[in-house]
Amino acid sequence: MYLARYAVECALKAHAIDRLRKTTWQEVVQHPFRPRLGLRGAAGHSLTALLTAASIDIAKDPHIHRRWQLLSPSVVSHLRYAKEERGRGEAKAFVEAATEVHDWILSQPRV
Repeated sequence: MYLARYAVECALKAHAIDRLRKTTWQEVVQHPFRPRLGLRGAAGHSLTALLTAASIDIAKDPHIHRRWQLLSPSVVSHLRYAKEERGRGEAKAFVEAATEVHDWILSQPRV
């Protein structure tokens, strides 16, 4: 589950890099218009901040917006170090949601 969420994070970072015509994530973080987003350090892993950095409006697609809700910080913040196992159904739903969101992000224009 953690890696599925990480794939979404990477897609958002790639989108932001392309949109701003940069070649590295570090260039995006240092971009004059991006410091206010607080993308440095651990904050650079916030899907909400990355969505803003990528200038993607997830609300324009109600289905994807619902899927996005499954990836919210309250749901995933503990996944990396979680010791308890997740049920197969919960894991499958999460990975499917992350896959749909990931693919949708990659399909968005980089204007």
